Amino acid sequence: MKRLALIPVIFVTLIGCKQNLPSKTFKQGELLYNPTIASELVERTGNFLADEKFFTDDAKTSIVLDKNKDTLFLIIVVDKQYQTDTSYDYTFRNLANKASIEIFNNQPVYAEIADRNLVISRRIK
Repeated sequence: MKRLALIPVIFVTLIGCKQNLPSKTFKQGELLYNPTIASELVERTGNFLADEKFFTDDAKTSIVLDKNKDTLFLIIVVDKQYQTDTSYDYTFRNLANKASIEIFNNQPVYAEIADRNLVISRRIK
């Protein structure tokens, strides 16, 4: 399994992102979120992502927490050249599964890959 410390290299920061989502900062990570998600869950998710080393002091990264009915999505924003790279799919899938258990009372959580405009390129299965 690849080390999580290598992952921030592929993330991008959403400076100038066209989406008007609220956000919170955890270390150098930016968690954008759907405003319908409770602030406690946003806080827990940001701290979880920091604990899991997705948000660090070494790299600026962006992840979006979205919700559609009872399903949650961790949308991982990556540079265009990495959108089809599947080498981290196992890590991202496990992150979503762990978030489901530790934060969201076993609600479904899916990891998705998006570009800096938050256009989803694929869902990790």
